[in-house]
Formats: sequence, structure tokens, C-alpha cells
Amino acid sequence: MNTTKAKYLLFGAAAVLLALAIFWPMRGAKKPPAQRTHVMVPSPPASAEPAISNAEIEQRNSSLDRISGLSGDQTLGLLSRMTPSERAELGRRFIFLAPNSLNNQKIGLFFHAWSKLDAKVAFQMALNFQNKSQSWTALMSVFEGVDPKDAMSLVNGLQQTAPGTISADVGTSLLLTGLTKWAYADGAGAAAWLDKFGGSLAPAIWQAVAETWGTLDPAGALAWINKQSDRALKEKQMDGVITGWVKTDLPAAAQYAREHLDGSMNSESHVALAANQLAAKDSKSAIAYIDSLPEGSAKQFAQTMAATKWAYNEPATAAAWVSSLPPDAQAAAVAGVVAMWAPQDPQASANWINTLQGAARDSAISAYSASLAPRDPGTALGWAQSISSDSIRTSTVDQLVAQWLQRDPTTASEWINRSELPNEEKMRLLLPRR
Repeated sequence: MNTTKAKYLLFGAAAVLLALAIFWPMRGAKKPPAQRTHVMVPSPPASAEPAISNAEIEQRNSSLDRISGLSGDQTLGLLSRMTPSERAELGRRFIFLAPNSLNNQKIGLFFHAWSKLDAKVAFQMALNFQNKSQSWTALMSVFEGVDPKDAMSLVNGLQQTAPGTISADVGTSLLLTGLTKWAYADGAGAAAWLDKFGGSLAPAIWQAVAETWGTLDPAGALAWINKQSDRALKEKQMDGVITGWVKTDLPAAAQYAREHLDGSMNSESHVALAANQLAAKDSKSAIAYIDSLPEGSAKQFAQTMAATKWAYNEPATAAAWVSSLPPDAQAAAVAGVVAMWAPQDPQASANWINTLQGAARDSAISAYSASLAPRDPGTALGWAQSISSDSIRTSTVDQLVAQWLQRDPTTASEWINRSELPNEEKMRLLLPRR
């Protein structure tokens, strides 16, 4: 029984993580992805700037202040009234700005707007920055600002640069952004460019191009994917197409996903995504779609994803539907409901948890404890200790304690020592963790 419960908890947790990624994508400054790939990039163009004094630098900086506080459109309007040589001179002056957040903001605005007017020149100028933060800001702003019809020139320019100018991680990020832009204007062209490199480029790039093309032309994107011989890349491409397709033609994408269930986790994630998106639009359609799926893990995955999406807006109604599911399906789906409901109404979600039994209750308590822990770790651990499954209880308690010890080791240690836990359990929890 414990093994079965643990399986449902892990399944539910994986589904909830996927759902949370859909609801709350990370915001803020973009960072280079962890994947590394070989990108050909040039040595930076030699600067013609002579040695200058600090006073001269400050005087030049003051002439760039008018960029501060402008919107993207205002900056574009300012640059469009300049001649190409004036823009180039202003861009060259940015190279000598002191590295700080305000100057980074100016760099971002300027190079984003410049890319819309002359992407090639803006890219070449961006290669001159020596400070890593400024370089990243300028280069990514160029690739994000370029019009899709001009993105091909940036991608090709990046490929032609000499080795060592841009790190592999930055190159991967630029390629992902540039090829995604290119795919908006010419999906077949961006895909054909990718085909020349095979698996030497990060799978995320293949997925991004497939998603963009799938949004605009799913039939063309699917035909491209069907020619792919690399299974891992093909799965990433298919993930991308389905993700893009559900945005523009959800019924067709959902039907395709259902018709192509093949027992793989990849295909099951596609029907789950379709159910999730259907739940956002019409819960009745989502339930009908789920009911049409064959019994098994794909159906349970879809139930979990639909319940999680539904619970974001109507948690009590979603909870009632989950309570009507078979016990094994409940065990996976309750975690998604609790993850959405607990932050909104902890008491109401706790009351519902107390109506559950068996594996479903254990899964719900684990999710509830995780939601409560940042605000009230002691109460969260109290809930976690009521989990009936030994393995799930130990796993949940260990995770909560580890997080608390990291945030506030003194208070966490005091709580553990005062608790009614067996002495051997206290000692185990307090042991240094690697």
C-alpha cells in the first residue's frame, strides 16, 4: 500500500510542477540557459576610441541621459530621427558607460530600438562590450528587438562570428531567440537552418522553433517533425508543436494528441496539456475530453492537469469534481487542487482535505504542507506528521525541515528539539545535510 501511495504522490507532484510552470512562468531578467552548444562568433571589432579622461567620460554620459525613462516606442522614435552615422556614434558611446543598473537600462532600450532600424550594425556594435552584464544586455536586446523578417540575418551573423567572442551559453540563448523570431516570418526557413546542425544545437532551440511554427502552421511543422530521425529531438519538436497549436486551434490539437497516444510519457503529456487548456476555457469540454481518453496513466495525468487549471479560478468546484473521481485518480489530482486553493483560502482547502481518505488525503496533505511552509513551517510540519504513509510522511517532513533549516536554522532546530518526535528522529533531522 505504501508503495502505491508513493507512486501516486510522485505522479501528482510531477503534474503539479508542470502546471505551475504553465501558470506562473518566471519573470524578470533573462539568463542564459544551462545547456551548452558550439557557436561560431567573432573577435570584437577594434574600438577606435582614444584614451579619454574620467571627466570626458562623464560629459559624454550626460549626453545619453535623454534615453533614461523613455518607453521603447519613444526610444525608437528618437533613433529614427538620427542618421545611421549618428546612431553608430551614440552606440559607440554606450560602450564606455560605467556598469550599473541605470546604464544597463539605457543600453537595453537603445539596442532594442536600434535593432529594428539596422539589426546587423546594432549586433556588430553590441559585440564591443567588455563588461559581461552590459554585453548580455546589448546582445539580447538586439535579438529581442529585431523584426522577424530580419532575424535570419542575425542568426547567420552569429554563426559567422569568430570563436571565443561570445560564450557558448550566451550563443545558445541568442540562437533560441533569433530562430524563434525567424520562425514567425518563415518557419520552413528556420527549420531548414536547424536541420543543417542536427543534435549539435540545444534541444530547447528545436522545441522553440517547433512551437512558433506550430502556432502558425501546425501541418507544416508536423511534416518537418516526421522527417526527424533523432528520437529525443523529435520528442522536443512534438512538445513544441502541441504547445503552440493549442494556442490557436485547441480542438484540433486536442484531437491530434488523443489520436496519437502511444503509451509514452511524451504523448501523455500532450493530452494532459490539451485537458489543461480546455479546463481554462470550458470545464464541461475538458471533462468530456478526459472521459474520451482510455483508462490509465494518460487519463489520470489529464485529470490532474485539468483539475489544477480549474482550481486556479474555481477551487471548490474543481475539488468537488476531483472528489467524484475513482480513488486512484484522486490521489494524483488532489495535489494540483490544493496547490492552487491553499494559497487563496487555507481554511477552506484544509476542510476539504479532511474529507479525503487514504492515498488521496496523504497526497493532499503533502501539497498543503508545502504551500503552508514558507508562512508557518511549524504548522506545516504538524500537518505533515499526520500523513499515514510512512514513506510519504518521511519524505515530506525531510523536505520541509531541510527548507526551514536553510531559511532559519535556529528556529527550526528549536522546533525540532521541542517536538514530540522520537529522539532518533530528532537526531536524524538535525544532522548536517550535504
